Amino acid sequence: MGVLTQNRPRLVATIAYLTSISLGVELLLIFLQALRGTTSHFNQATTFDSAVFSIMGGFVVIIFSMGVLVTLLLLFCKLSDPAWAWSLRMGMFIALVGMGVATLMLMPTTEQLAALHVTQQMPISGAHTVGAADGGPGLPFLGWSTIAGDLRVPHFFGLHGIQILLVIGWTVAQTKSWLRVRYRVGIIFTAGISYLGFVMLLTWQALRAHSLIHPDALTLTAFGALVAGAALAIGSLLLLGRRDALQPQKLAAEQWHS
Repeated sequence: MGVLTQNRPRLVATIAYLTSISLGVELLLIFLQALRGTTSHFNQATTFDSAVFSIMGGFVVIIFSMGVLVTLLLLFCKLSDPAWAWSLRMGMFIALVGMGVATLMLMPTTEQLAALHVTQQMPISGAHTVGAADGGPGLPFLGWSTIAGDLRVPHFFGLHGIQILLVIGWTVAQTKSWLRVRYRVGIIFTAGISYLGFVMLLTWQALRAHSLIHPDALTLTAFGALVAGAALAIGSLLLLGRRDALQPQKLAAEQWHS
């Protein structure tokens, strides 16, 4: 946020306060439901539980809206290093996509709709697991399903796209001494699009009810193509950039010997 405060300090401060307050309320409500011995997400069992989940949803909308504002500000903000600027912009965009993936969890499952038809009640509406019930076997610590698709996987990787792109942006910034700006921007674009493709691939895998650790041949083929395409593009940019960097040295050497 520091790169934005120079031009619009009040707006940036408002975004920061609203985001912080919204995240704080989210955590408090999750903690409250945990103290009550129940779940916070998808819980429609009582009027109170439904109200809690609705309030959480409202604050998530605020957080998402503030993220959109930050992305727009970054889009029109001029930074000294275009490559670093695009790592910020693309990182924020991918994080917003990761947040958006969570909306897929809100749709009632087939089993929940069937139960509603019979009992006229839906105590739980939505799920993060696709192809099995929530709460089944999961990965240690993370809890991601090992037997079915899990939308928390693309949600997680999407949200943390901002950190991944910033690390890539910092790494690319170390090549300033020999790699021209157009190649550095090209690498950032390639990395950003490739990472976004990875998040989309994880979403596709989850929606097909396939666990992260049990990908099918189609998923593996798509992942291999994504990695190979990214490696080829970035490798080509590095080679072209290196060749351009050596041209002045080669020309100077030829002039010296002549």
